[in-house]
Amino acid sequence: MNKEATKKQLWLLYCLTRQDWRGKNLTKTEASKIISETIKQKQKEKEEAKKEIEEAIESIKKNFYEKFEELKRIKQNIVVIEEDKAICGDKAKIYIEKNFFLCGAVNICIKDKDFIKKYKKVSKKTNDKYEYGDSYIYKNTYDRRYYLVIKGITQYYNRTFELAEEALEFALAQQKFNLYCYSVLD
Repeated sequence: MNKEATKKQLWLLYCLTRQDWRGKNLTKTEASKIISETIKQKQKEKEEAKKEIEEAIESIKKNFYEKFEELKRIKQNIVVIEEDKAICGDKAKIYIEKNFFLCGAVNICIKDKDFIKKYKKVSKKTNDKYEYGDSYIYKNTYDRRYYLVIKGITQYYNRTFELAEEALEFALAQQKFNLYCYSVLD
């Protein structure tokens, strides 16, 4: 004889599926089967989200560092100033000066709600942020936006701010998620 599902089983089913299972005449074995299948499905979704987030962050890092190094090599960071030989004659001089560099911080702003949902699913909440690996997301209370912080990338840049900003914009453009670069000058 199959007994009806217990109140605890029905409550767990509600928590897992957000559906009311009361009055559907579920047996204990049916409820147990649905519970185990739902838990397996949720675990599978979590693993897929974890894989997507890891791939996205690793891709951002890889593309950022490659582009940043390339930009540092390409942009020589010097300005060559030559005096006009028609005015100065043979005494014309060449001056080489370093470019003026900006200082500031680059941030990643998240517009993609799917990214936020998946990140929250795989991360651990501490205080006002969700941490996962060497990154975390937080919601700014001032502008109500979510920001992604990746250690080593989203930080303060002294003298290489423009290069970092350009490299980060390039790395984010390669993503399927809607992320964009947000920068602050000092």
